[in-house]
Amino acid sequence: MRPREDAPYRVPPSREGGGYHHGPYAARRYHGFSEHEPGGFTDRVLQRRPDLPDYSGRGPPNYTRSDGRIEEDVAERLTTNDALDASDVDLSVENGIVVLDGSVADREDKRLAEDLAESVRGVRGVQNNLRLQRTAGVPWRSG
Repeated sequence: MRPREDAPYRVPPSREGGGYHHGPYAARRYHGFSEHEPGGFTDRVLQRRPDLPDYSGRGPPNYTRSDGRIEEDVAERLTTNDALDASDVDLSVENGIVVLDGSVADREDKRLAEDLAESVRGVRGVQNNLRLQRTAGVPWRSG
């Protein structure tokens, strides 16, 4: 059975920006994957097939991500998020628990920083010690 000529093929993210490309040219160009070889090893690696079970997140039984890797990933997420100024946020990780210290502009930024930290694989919990910055001359508002 041959796939449709316009069927999308998954391209590895490390090659040419990744994403879905249409047509047989894109399919043949990467790792020898051809439109004539549906269901092969490369097909399973590059394209999620609905008939295969989802083993995402299941690894070796004794594997835990190192605190250093978790800290790098959290720092990258805080840095690359365009809605958050994380220039005054200090970050530390111990036993998979992320500790956020420092200050942010408002409550939304505080929640966003915590959500970004929780979204990193391997994080067991987040201790959010972030404080809100107080602008001189502006009174505190409740709510």
